[in-house]
Amino acid sequence: MMPGGANALLSGAGGAAAYPAISSEHSRWRADQGITVATGVSQWDDISLVGDGDNDFVQADTAEQPSYNATGGPAGDGSMTFDGSNDHLRISSGMASLGQPLHYFLLAEQISFTATDVWIQAGPDSRYQTVRNNGASPKVSQDATGGAYSNHVSMTLGTFFLLDSFFSAGSSYQRLNNGSKVSSGNPGAGLSDTDLSFGAEGNNSNPTNFEVCEFIIFSAEVTGTDLTALMAYFSDRYGLF
Repeated sequence: MMPGGANALLSGAGGAAAYPAISSEHSRWRADQGITVATGVSQWDDISLVGDGDNDFVQADTAEQPSYNATGGPAGDGSMTFDGSNDHLRISSGMASLGQPLHYFLLAEQISFTATDVWIQAGPDSRYQTVRNNGASPKVSQDATGGAYSNHVSMTLGTFFLLDSFFSAGSSYQRLNNGSKVSSGNPGAGLSDTDLSFGAEGNNSNPTNFEVCEFIIFSAEVTGTDLTALMAYFSDRYGLF
């Protein structure tokens, strides 16, 4: 099953802002493109326009596959739901550039909250680079090497927002929805691991219950006119801000 089509990839909702081809794009996944659905989502294709284009998330175990929702996004777009029990997707090879300062953007909403829910992990089973919920209230933060969580960004349960930060950079900041800097921290030095786990840790611990629309990784910080065009795409496509 392949929801969406070529036209959906190139233009926003109602033919609004086109998705910008940014030269530093590494990999891109969108939940109404490249989704293979059997019992659940068994594969989420990398649809990058200018980057690697070959880093597909997979999950062979049907019990651990997220579900596909054709209208679950903030503008009625396709989305994936991770149940917070055992759902996760993984890239076990490829992603050779994880040692670079990778800038990522993730459009998601937390459905229910547990303080240790893991959104993304770069590395195999222990927490090398982990983006997870942290603390007594719903917020997302990032861990560099094992417990030093920083870059706290508050969230509202059931509300989509755009999170951006960095893997493998000397310093970082995160934005929430409108491109404004909201917090800063250090996500650590470069990584040698190529694994990337989405929705749980690499060993499937601390799975999260969230809804996901889009995830993009760039091999350099997105700035200037590229950032303006990217934010216009998110704004027009999903009607967030």
